[in-house]
Amino acid sequence: MSSLFVAFCLAKNVTGNDKYISGTALYRINQTTDKFREITFKGFMSNSDSLIMPFEKNSIVFFIGHYAYEDLEYVTLVQTVPISFSEDNYVLAPEDLLNLSSLLIYTAAVISDPYIPDNQDGRESFVMARRLYNGITNNKNVESKVIVSYTNENNRYNTMKNNLKKTVISVIGRLKIGSKKLLHILASDIEWTYVSNDIQPSSTTNNTKVTSEIELDEHLDSIEEKYATMTLQLPQKRQRINLCNLQYNKHSNEKATSLNFAELILQIQKEPPAETTYAESSLSTANHEFSSRENNQNIPSCATRVEDEDEADTLISDDDNDSIKLSHIQPQNPKPETK
Repeated sequence: MSSLFVAFCLAKNVTGNDKYISGTALYRINQTTDKFREITFKGFMSNSDSLIMPFEKNSIVFFIGHYAYEDLEYVTLVQTVPISFSEDNYVLAPEDLLNLSSLLIYTAAVISDPYIPDNQDGRESFVMARRLYNGITNNKNVESKVIVSYTNENNRYNTMKNNLKKTVISVIGRLKIGSKKLLHILASDIEWTYVSNDIQPSSTTNNTKVTSEIELDEHLDSIEEKYATMTLQLPQKRQRINLCNLQYNKHSNEKATSLNFAELILQIQKEPPAETTYAESSLSTANHEFSSRENNQNIPSCATRVEDEDEADTLISDDDNDSIKLSHIQPQNPKPETK
């Protein structure tokens, strides 16, 4: 939120219907005195997701809303929580408000040359500025400046102070309007985000922490560069592999193996019995290729009929490790024709 108002308020005047609620309310300036300021509020309830609960005049309500200052204080309600109501025998007064200060959460950039030290009170300050939208008057680009005052205990904000022009700051603290109608936030907490990489490290006790963060960022950058290089190499390796060519080559090899095996079988059948050594070598080669192919794909087995009994006896390998054994096949006697 760019400018968010949070406070317990006493509803002074209330008007509206089932779509919206508006009016004026009082809030306590600080928790030590009975001084109050008036705000003009408006909230819309037509949306089913609205967090605004209706309330009556002279009731204490917890307000959360967008804050804008144009000679008057305007709050466009975001959420309302009724706390207590007036009764017939007792009407609530501003003094019945809880002894709590109003809060303003403000997020903006810091204007140029904003830093003003205050050595007497031990406080330091800077100025934030932005343009707001007033949801009650419908005015756009309302110029808003806030003076942020804070105590720099244990030098906790030195890093921020050295980089004010390079940061977007969020401040939460007590809202105060000065005698010259300038907004002040007495900060209870400050957070900031860098908008520039050109950061001056603090020269205080926080210097070690900032330096270690810079070293960590440099280390992470080097790791990212290594991963980026690896990522670039991976697509190059994959582009060298053509799956279509591999499929075609595999198909061609399988086809060639099938043809060679058939030729070897035919060659064995045509060889005379005396060429046992050549046939034995051919059968060993054919069996090796056939076994390799059978591991990858089921191929119907082929059988060769040996007509000559002597030829079948000679087709036995002498190698004990890689022997090829062929079953002794008796020649079939033709059945006599029956007349």
